[in-house]
Amino acid sequence: LRTIKYCALSIIGFVAGAEMIILSQEGEDRAGGVAMGILFTFGAVVVFTAAAVFEKLLQNAVDLKSENDLTV
Repeated sequence: LRTIKYCALSIIGFVAGAEMIILSQEGEDRAGGVAMGILFTFGAVVVFTAAAVFEKLLQNAVDLKSENDLTV
């Protein structure tokens, strides 16, 4: 889950860099590129958030199990 979270974070970074390049160019049609960037960024944020929540839940479950294994 940690790897998925870092991959989603790197996708967000790459898309943000691409958006800066798109917005710095002097072209007429930027709307399509910006819209696709927003769409990809939103998807990566959702994946990042879900992975972070699942990672925290899994860590809590492992901690609880190890605590219960010690009590007999």
